[in-house]
Amino acid sequence: MRQYLLSEYLMQLNASRIKFLQVQDVVVNNMKDDAAKELLNVRHDHNIYINLLKDLIVQCSSTWLSVSDAVV
Repeated sequence: MRQYLLSEYLMQLNASRIKFLQVQDVVVNNMKDDAAKELLNVRHDHNIYINLLKDLIVQCSSTWLSVSDAVV
């Protein structure tokens, strides 16, 4: 009986985790879709576009620096 209760509990726990991950996936996909739409609008404002490019270059440089440090 005890083993059955533990098994039932673990099944419910796993089902809850799956539901959470599914909801999280929907939220992340919505955020990605919203970001993609915003990026389409960025090209209409030259200053915002230039700042975005600068930020991405800085991010890329720091990422490369982190990878290089990890390799060494």
